[in-house]
Amino acid sequence: MQQKTVSTPQPGVCNGPSVEISGADPHYETPNATANQDYERDGKSYKIVQDPSNFTQTGLAAIYDAEPNSNLTASGEAFDPTQLTAAHPTLPIPSYVRVTNVANGRMIVVRINDRGPYGTDRVISLSRASADRLNTSNNTKVRIDPIIVAADGSLSGPGMACTTVAKTNLCATCPSGS
Repeated sequence: MQQKTVSTPQPGVCNGPSVEISGADPHYETPNATANQDYERDGKSYKIVQDPSNFTQTGLAAIYDAEPNSNLTASGEAFDPTQLTAAHPTLPIPSYVRVTNVANGRMIVVRINDRGPYGTDRVISLSRASADRLNTSNNTKVRIDPIIVAADGSLSGPGMACTTVAKTNLCATCPSGS
């Protein structure tokens, strides 16, 4: 009798057609020295992911819904719910990830610029704009796949498997070519 072999795709492996996704424009940014230190919060230790090329995560998303400029993010930027950003407890800051809504298949690129969510039931906190684009709620299951941006601007990592990032201008008020 022949046994069936079930293999789980590894991060960064493409087993289907390539799709184009939009969202934040991944570009090289210098890592934030203070935001990328291992830390402890509420008695729990968090270790920053050193190699995002071997990272992928699935779980529930939270929506980070605060007033614009009401909080500073871990990157030192003012929080802006209209930007395609997210908070993650251990991914490097800044970094980019492809977030997939598991229920409807929608995908978007977001920029990680903050820490959180804290607790055991959520894996990422999405800005209101990111959540709206994915059509998510606080009980939506998502998959997080990092996009690694090299100093030369090339993209790789699990978030690029079967994916190309659309080169679109999401700024309605910017002059063309911005």
